[in-house]
Amino acid sequence: MRIGLKLLLTLPVVAILAWSLEAPRRGVFGELEALGSAAPIVAAAFFLVVVWYCRDLVLLMRALDEEARAASPASMWWMLVMPLNFVEDFFIVSNVSTS
Repeated sequence: MRIGLKLLLTLPVVAILAWSLEAPRRGVFGELEALGSAAPIVAAAFFLVVVWYCRDLVLLMRALDEEARAASPASMWWMLVMPLNFVEDFFIVSNVSTS
């Protein structure tokens, strides 16, 4: 049930990303293009910070008793899966706060 909801909520994100491919000057790719040669460095730094954040969430979830966890620690890594992550982040934050 939840995976269906997550996929359904991800559809608008996919549409927005697809629109960015169609009109590169107006979307995410236009913003990256504006950064010029610094774009790969900025993108790599961003993903490094996200990996660091996911690792901290995994450690946090592992520190809790199993009975108190609303999700498994490994599920925090779903934050790295594009474009699902735009929706998954909300579920991860909800699971962490519930735990």
